[in-house]
Amino acid sequence: MQRNRTYAVLASIAGIALVSGALIGYTLLSGCEEARVDRPLVGSHGVRTIQSDLLIAFEHRGGAVCVPDGWIALGALREEAGVAYFESGKTGVLIRKGAFGFRTIEPKDSGYRVEIAYPLSVPRATVERVFRDVDHAFSSIGAWFEDRATERVAHTVLVTVGVAGERIYPDPGAQLSFYIGEPGSERAQGLLLHAVVHLYNRYAQTPEYLNTQEPFSPEEYAELEATWAETAFSSVRDAAFTRLNYLYRVHTAVVTQNAELVTESPFNDREAFMTLRPTVHVPRGGSYLEYQYGHYILAPLVAAATDALLTERGTGVRLRDLMREARRDNVSLVSLLERSLPERDVRTIERWAAADAAIPLDLVRRAIALYD
Repeated sequence: MQRNRTYAVLASIAGIALVSGALIGYTLLSGCEEARVDRPLVGSHGVRTIQSDLLIAFEHRGGAVCVPDGWIALGALREEAGVAYFESGKTGVLIRKGAFGFRTIEPKDSGYRVEIAYPLSVPRATVERVFRDVDHAFSSIGAWFEDRATERVAHTVLVTVGVAGERIYPDPGAQLSFYIGEPGSERAQGLLLHAVVHLYNRYAQTPEYLNTQEPFSPEEYAELEATWAETAFSSVRDAAFTRLNYLYRVHTAVVTQNAELVTESPFNDREAFMTLRPTVHVPRGGSYLEYQYGHYILAPLVAAATDALLTERGTGVRLRDLMREARRDNVSLVSLLERSLPERDVRTIERWAAADAAIPLDLVRRAIALYD
């Protein structure tokens, strides 16, 4: 892979000065945008943009980005002659050459060939656990989506543990996902599971079943699948207990309007919290916090409680089976629930999603038992 010329050669040709490691005038000379971060930006799950000695996660304008000597572009759509192109609307990522190791795996039941990039400073035992977690995420979600691809698609997972002393989580996308926590942690694996689900239901060419999921919009249903999968497919001990208890605490705070129950970002924004309209079906122009609650708190709780209700009623089916059938036959999940449950139960589930009724704690506890 060809890299751009060294800074020294460029400077000698164009008289460009090097200041604090930044190349002044580099964009003008090469026609590419410099990868730089004026100030770190924090997202929902960690630091979204950052510039460190080992990693640069940056926003870009969708065009050519300069890749300096000694750096590697990760998740680029293409790279040539020291210039990389990244997914529009997603952060770009560069890592320091020589500071990361690489391993490629081909998970069972998955159509992906996964390259894992990890800091060489991370202990070997930790890295091996990461490999197992990544393999589990792609294998379990691939099997659930019945991935029968005959040719594997390349995808990269970057391990950001031990980089810059921060929890770093740039934008995952079709080319690049992230493993951001200590191996074996509920959030590290959960966010990776979430990202892998979106490889199938957001970046697949024809996710037609998303358009048949009324009263859920395509976006709402895609998030319902991904947020529920964080818990349902986790291999981490006590993940369901940790995650569902947190979700239910936020749910209780919203239902009772008791903001003191939540101290974690983003729900510790008291003004936004007290004006939040709680529903999975976030209205047009909804606030950031309304999307965070509707899609990432209420949706997975509705799914988990529905799974527990299917078990309680002795239906003999699980939610993962009905979701798979909805995809396979391009029919709505609600219609399949109506086939399996009494009508009053289905209407109750719809009321949970619309926040017209609180989700019972006993069903959440049964869901914890299902997944743990």
